[in-house]
Amino acid sequence: MGTPLLALGMSLGGEKLKRGEGATARALVVDLASSLPFTTTLQHHNSLYKLALPMSADQLLSFSASVISSTVVAGLGSSTLAALFLGRSLVNMTGLSPVLGSVSAVETFSGAAHGVAERSGAGGTGTTTNARAALGLVLQRALLAAAAISAVAALLWATVATPILTRLLGQPPGVSAGAAAFAARWAPALLLWGVSEACRRTAVVQGGVKACAAVSLVVCLSARPLTAGLVGLGRRQPSALIPSPLAGSAAADTAMAALSAAGMAATVALIDAGRAPGDRAWTGWHLKAVLADGPAWRAHARVALPASALVCLIWWAGQATVLLAGALPHPATSLAAAGVLLNVRAGSYMAADGLAGAAAVRVANDLGAGAPRAAALAAAAAAVSGLALGATLGVTAVACVATWAPALCPADGACVEVVASAAPMLALAMSAEAAGGALAGGLRGCGRQKTAAGIALVGGWAVGVPLQAWLALRGVPGGGSPAWLGPGVPGLVAGSALASAAQALALCVAIRRLDWEREASRAGASVWRARGGGHGSAAAAADG
Repeated sequence: MGTPLLALGMSLGGEKLKRGEGATARALVVDLASSLPFTTTLQHHNSLYKLALPMSADQLLSFSASVISSTVVAGLGSSTLAALFLGRSLVNMTGLSPVLGSVSAVETFSGAAHGVAERSGAGGTGTTTNARAALGLVLQRALLAAAAISAVAALLWATVATPILTRLLGQPPGVSAGAAAFAARWAPALLLWGVSEACRRTAVVQGGVKACAAVSLVVCLSARPLTAGLVGLGRRQPSALIPSPLAGSAAADTAMAALSAAGMAATVALIDAGRAPGDRAWTGWHLKAVLADGPAWRAHARVALPASALVCLIWWAGQATVLLAGALPHPATSLAAAGVLLNVRAGSYMAADGLAGAAAVRVANDLGAGAPRAAALAAAAAAVSGLALGATLGVTAVACVATWAPALCPADGACVEVVASAAPMLALAMSAEAAGGALAGGLRGCGRQKTAAGIALVGGWAVGVPLQAWLALRGVPGGGSPAWLGPGVPGLVAGSALASAAQALALCVAIRRLDWEREASRAGASVWRARGGGHGSAAAAADG
């Protein structure tokens, strides 16, 4: 992994030599040094890390709320915890991942629009006003798309969730019934999380990342009292509103989503309040104009659909691990162990997702501002930093498994034993996923979600899922393999770790092949297509 990432830095640092500039050994060394992440931090891209740290905190706090909720339910036993993990897998795969993928188009369009507005200067000039207005229109399209996806998902969960889990996916009937009931009551949370994420991304591209992290901190602090109170209510005093502990968990998730949506929307409003009236992103709802603007919707769809596919493929590959665990012997224990391991990996991924989000925002801002070199350096810095962060977290997780496994698992002991046997491959899995996520963030900033989605499809599904199933059911051919290579849950972790490493390598190659000057041209054209004021340059039209 290190060699291709170093080559990425060399390819960026050597651009001047390819054009015949600075053709000396000393010039090459200086150019290469300027591409390395820590030097870049000091000289060029303080803004990347200023974004990444609060964004990582924001993502980790949001994720921690989910983990805290799971620890409350874990006290009710393996079967209830397995139903919760299976229910969350269902809502993640069929609702939350497409919603979050759809609203991630905000990063590409609004990031470039904010870059154009900042380059043009403040004060309500024509270019600045048009670019700033694009942020509000992009937000409205993202909210409408999230509402439509949420409605479809809610209908699915209310009607066919149990048959999907039992007949199509082969999950245990008792666990599936609890998971389906959880999903049916999670529909309001889905819409509210969509609103929250669309507003959060709109605020982040405008520099409001610290305020977003503060909102997530409030939500995280509310997780335990809300979940404990509502789960306890469903256990002690079942009612039509909260008939079971799992229904209480879904109600707590909805309350946290409402709190987050309100906080993120207020953040967007506060950012706008600090601008002159003619320079604000949000000028009110324009539903009729937004719905009727076919070219702008097509431009949005060209980014949002691959973005949704990317998020779905990544999340579904992770959730496939949980579903495969349900087909193993002792399904309740296997499901609980796989869910705990997925939570640990997801925590690492969320920490690195701050780098990925910062890379997407920084790359989009720099391309919109006409600074392709700065965008390339931001992508390289995020990739190497992601690898370092993932490796650190992975090694720490393996070394401390005896501490965190008992805290996250049910008290029956069997889950802890399975988790400990699978832990050694966490280091590779977390390193590869963090680096790959940061690389995908650079592609998102360029509007190249389709490329990242193709890599996720091949690496995660054509390679990853079959490899997981093989190792989980059979282990390494020839026998005599270590316990952490399978069979069972350790094989699931090993297979997904190897697939994640392959995806990270492919993403690195994709970033190296970009023509950054052309990406800057595409970014400028995308702003006017999002605004509804033009169709872009020939290059942008060709690349979509």
